[in-house]
Amino acid sequence: MPADTAPAIADIGFPAALSKRAKRQLGVAGRTCVVRLVPDGFEIAGEEAGRMMLPFARIARMRVGFEETKSGTILLLRLWRVGERGTVAFGGNGDRRAYGRFVRAAVPRLIQERPDLPIETGSGWFVPIFAIGAFGALSLAAVGFMLYLAVTGDDWRIGLGALAVALILLAVLGPWVWSRHRPRRIARAEEIERALPGC
Repeated sequence: MPADTAPAIADIGFPAALSKRAKRQLGVAGRTCVVRLVPDGFEIAGEEAGRMMLPFARIARMRVGFEETKSGTILLLRLWRVGERGTVAFGGNGDRRAYGRFVRAAVPRLIQERPDLPIETGSGWFVPIFAIGAFGALSLAAVGFMLYLAVTGDDWRIGLGALAVALILLAVLGPWVWSRHRPRRIARAEEIERALPGC
């Protein structure tokens, strides 16, 4: 893109939903905020009031990614701050293109400025552990049902269909959920594409 048509760095940002906890942490007001990339870090501006600057030097860890829900894809940005407990999370069914542009611009900057900084993709550990645990529980329940039928003298083969479905879910969807949602370290800027579904 020619220099005279490239967007200014202050224009690289995306709208995100704010939880009550995040609003207290950041000192901003409103249901949403805009997270912008600025020369030395991130600027978070509340929809109604408040503005906070988070320098790159104050970021201890960053995770970008998404979660699939019934209402669609929820875009996520999670930040750990130096000397602070917990994380600050930004999300929502926001502007995918703006989010994608922000992440593609922010990750190379952070890799350049803070090569030691852990940057990850993925939505977190909850989704893969929950999904695989649920598929495994279904498989065990089917085996237990078949054992019960065998002990009581009934036809235990009735449970084979349920066991087959549970094992297929575990074998096919388990690895897919694990590979797509678990946190993974980004070593190079080009690896960020795996965190940008449709962005």
